[in-house]
Amino acid sequence: MFYRLRLWFHLLKRFLKKQPPIRLVLVGVALILAAALFVEALTRPDPSPYVAEEIAEIRDRGVLRVAVRTDLPGFAYKDPISGEWSGIEIAAARAVARAIFDGEERLEFIESTSRALSRLNAEEADIVFALLSGANTSYAYTGAYYTDAYALMTLSGSGLTSLSALAGKKVGVVQDIDAPLAELDKPPALNALAAWAKSAGWGDNSYSFVVYASYPELMDGLDARAVDAALMPAALMPKFFDQTKTAISEAVSQISYCAAVRRSESGLAAIATAAIESMRESGELESLRVQYQLPLF
Repeated sequence: MFYRLRLWFHLLKRFLKKQPPIRLVLVGVALILAAALFVEALTRPDPSPYVAEEIAEIRDRGVLRVAVRTDLPGFAYKDPISGEWSGIEIAAARAVARAIFDGEERLEFIESTSRALSRLNAEEADIVFALLSGANTSYAYTGAYYTDAYALMTLSGSGLTSLSALAGKKVGVVQDIDAPLAELDKPPALNALAAWAKSAGWGDNSYSFVVYASYPELMDGLDARAVDAALMPAALMPKFFDQTKTAISEAVSQISYCAAVRRSESGLAAIATAAIESMRESGELESLRVQYQLPLF
């Protein structure tokens, strides 16, 4: 490095010696301007996310459109009688709206299904809270607001009480319908199980699996004993528990849930991330987790 600097300095001296005085002045001025622009570029602060084009559009519209599911108590749930919303995702969405509208909760909830990201594609929503893991690189994501885990559900009396008992068994997983087409045959749950099996020293053929199109179909497969266990996010298990089913207490791996925006809308992602982080630092996220009796992984 030192040798290269000496060589560069030597060549510069030779160049300057051959130039007339006026050219030396011009070269000197050019070097000074270049150095000034370089320093200015290094010290220039990043633009505020609040001046982003998508934030201006949201403010002009007067409301933040948030796509959420309605059937996930503790996360996003709409009471069928009162119509009131509750859950940790609802609270996070309200925090984002307050950040955009100077403390006002000006937002509209767009009721969605497990295909919530389609609301972004259709430009019907600005942001999506729907137990998203951030695996789809077609979107931009916020920081995480909750850490869940992949876990196993099985039939009561099956004898499956630990992950080690999966050897030789058949596991059912659900296709990630929001994943890119190239990744539809690689559900995140299955990848998580493969990573756990590798860490346990298992071979590739230690267990088999079946990929289902939806969780209701997976539950039908479990009830029919087409699979020995269902691998799924723990957050979804309460929807499908009944007196015939139980869960293995060991977690396969953790999942961090975050909100999604269109990939080009980094300003909205930054504002939402800051709002979520503020909830974490204040203890609000933990209080909500306790309030809604969500497990700690």
